[in-house]
Amino acid sequence: MTRVNDILVKARDTLSEKTPKRWKTDRLLRALSEGQQRLAQELNCVREVCTVQLCAGYHTYKLDATNIVAAGGRPTSITSAVNHAGKPVRFITSSVMADINPDWRTETGNDVEYIIYDKQKPLIFRVYPIPTTADLTETGASFNTTNEPFADAATICEIISTQSNFDITLELSPVKLQLEFNHTPPAITTVVDTNLLIPEDFDIALKHYVIGITLRDDLDGQNRSFGIEELKLFEQQYMFAKNLTDNDFVDEKDEHYAAVGYNAVIK
Repeated sequence: MTRVNDILVKARDTLSEKTPKRWKTDRLLRALSEGQQRLAQELNCVREVCTVQLCAGYHTYKLDATNIVAAGGRPTSITSAVNHAGKPVRFITSSVMADINPDWRTETGNDVEYIIYDKQKPLIFRVYPIPTTADLTETGASFNTTNEPFADAATICEIISTQSNFDITLELSPVKLQLEFNHTPPAITTVVDTNLLIPEDFDIALKHYVIGITLRDDLDGQNRSFGIEELKLFEQQYMFAKNLTDNDFVDEKDEHYAAVGYNAVIK
């Protein structure tokens, strides 16, 4: 039995409806999909990794959903980046970057050190230094774990701006980045698990959410009250599962991290 089917079966047990009569499967699937979307937004627990080869002379990029997430999903924020040498790239704002190097907007190079971000536009990022076409010797182990070629920036990202307004030639640079990003999951439309992307720890919470939302659709006052109780159980199970997933098995030390905007980036 799939996870989706198991959640729906348990929900129907509580609804006292073994077979779809009053509450159709499509409605339960929509409620389940809505619950997953809510958890994914609150927990940032649905993540993907993409690798991108930047373009010479281009400094600003926008992550594009078309080729990196399943249909119906969309990226919401970039959480971390690693350069070609396997070194983490720090996320900072333009004002902080200006304090570090007043000439940062024009400098070029092949080792991306910083990603300059804007919290108002979390999918648009600028790289420092600006990539070039110079020869590059990779000194770190490859982080392309899928063993697939790096996609060029025109495939993964929308090119926003170039170093020169007159340079319209798209030329690949040897500079590569690996980006980790949060994204919303696509809609769940069938009982297969393909689009159920959050951890199994939250299945009980999702069951309560499906029951609660479904009963709130009812015009009967008693059922609506029961639905509110189920949504309270959803909140309790959500907090319980969240506390479990928040417990890491690694002894992290604060000095290893720099809190930057919405990121905690390894130094």
